[in-house]
Amino acid sequence: MAYLVSEPLRTLDANTFNGSYNPIGTPLAYDALLIKIYNGTNQGVLISMDGVNNTAFIDSGQVWDLVCSPGANAIQAGTQLYISGLSDLYNQGLVYLSVLHD
Repeated sequence: MAYLVSEPLRTLDANTFNGSYNPIGTPLAYDALLIKIYNGTNQGVLISMDGVNNTAFIDSGQVWDLVCSPGANAIQAGTQLYISGLSDLYNQGLVYLSVLHD
C-alpha cells in the first residue's frame, strides 16, 4: 500500500514580485502526484513550470490544484515552479506551494 508524503512547504513573498518569473522554493525532490498553490497575495499571479511559458493564472485568495497519476503522468522530480505577480507595486502576502508524492 502506498502512502502520500509531503515535501516541505514552499513560499514566495509578494515583495519579490518584479514582473518576471521567480522560483518558488526549490525544485521538486520527487515525482509529484498533487500540487496545490494558494495565492495569499493581494493580486493575481501567473504560474510557470519552465520560467518562460504561462501555465495557469490564480486570482488573489484562490487555490490551484493539479492532480496527477503515478508514473509517466506525474510532474517530474527536478521540475522548478515559478510565480510572477501582475504588478510590482504595493505587494503583500505570500504564495504557498504544497507538494505530495508517494
